[in-house]
Amino acid sequence: MIRGPAVVAIVAGFWIGLSVALPKPVLAQTKLKPGRYPINITKSGSYVLTDNLEPGNKNSDAIDVSTSNVTIDLNGFSIKGPNLSGSGVGIDASGQDSVTVQNGSVSKMGAGGVIVGNYGVVRNLRSIGNGTSGSGAGIQCTGTSCLFENCVASGNGSPGLVFLDTSSGYQNDVIIGNTGGTVSSGTNMGANVCNNSATCP
Repeated sequence: MIRGPAVVAIVAGFWIGLSVALPKPVLAQTKLKPGRYPINITKSGSYVLTDNLEPGNKNSDAIDVSTSNVTIDLNGFSIKGPNLSGSGVGIDASGQDSVTVQNGSVSKMGAGGVIVGNYGVVRNLRSIGNGTSGSGAGIQCTGTSCLFENCVASGNGSPGLVFLDTSSGYQNDVIIGNTGGTVSSGTNMGANVCNNSATCP
């Protein structure tokens, strides 16, 4: 019979092995569906798009985020504006902390494509032809410590990527054909292409 510390070690090992084997719980995602615009996100959490969003009003945002700690998964869908001069933004999370936007595209909005605040992350996103009013970045960080990666910013009315300062960075992005240049501020972390060149700011 095994007693004392040996029993404790066996039991502890069993529970460690069990915890590794058990699947980790999946965080619930709130579904975002087309409807009245803008769609307002007021609670922290994870959100997923279930269809394309097409705000017809040139001055309307598609999604407005008014709380921090939010993840928006476009799930391969697109946000497409009316391609008219206006003030509409695809996703506006300016002023909020720790917002992530990923996996889709934003195009033809009157102003900017995607705007995030402090610690914002934008990845796997195509921001194309926004800023039809003549001004509007493809992807913009209005705070500090943002990361933009694996994105395409093309044909926007202001620089493709816009950062507040060099505390933010970008990597594995393609930035081409934007009015006002390729990248404003930020830190080049490598593997970027700017106007058909591997040399980026």
